[in-house]
Amino acid sequence: MRNYHRISPIGRMLARTLTWGVWISAGVILAGLAMNLRRNLPASQAEAGIHVVNSGIALLILLPAFRVVLMFGAFVRTCEYRLAACAAVVLIVIVAGFALGLRMARVNDGTRKFRPFYGARAATADRIDLARRRR
Repeated sequence: MRNYHRISPIGRMLARTLTWGVWISAGVILAGLAMNLRRNLPASQAEAGIHVVNSGIALLILLPAFRVVLMFGAFVRTCEYRLAACAAVVLIVIVAGFALGLRMARVNDGTRKFRPFYGARAATADRIDLARRRR
C-alpha cells in the first residue's frame, strides 16, 4: 500500500484528478458501447452511441493537457515561477500541436490536404483547385 501522506498536496490533487478523469471517461465510453448493444438499431441511434464513445475517448486524450493546466495553476499559486514557465511552454506546445493537427486534417472536397499558413496565397490556391475540379 502506498504512503499517500508523503505525497505533496499538489501531487494528491493531480492524482485525484487523473483517477477521476479516467473513471469518468471510461464510464462515458461504456455508456456509448451500451447504447450500441441492441440489435437492429436505427442509424441515428447507432450514430449517437458512436458519438458518445468518441466523446469518452476525447476526454481520455484531454486528461494530460488538463493536468498541465492544473500544474501551471499550482506552480503559480506556490510562487514556483520556473516550473510555471516550464508548464506554460508545455501548454504552448500542446496548443500548437492541436492547431497544427486540425490544420492538417482539414477536409477539402473529400480529400485531406495540408496547406501551410500562407494567407492569401493558400486561399488563391484553394480557389484554383476548386475551379479545376469544376471543369
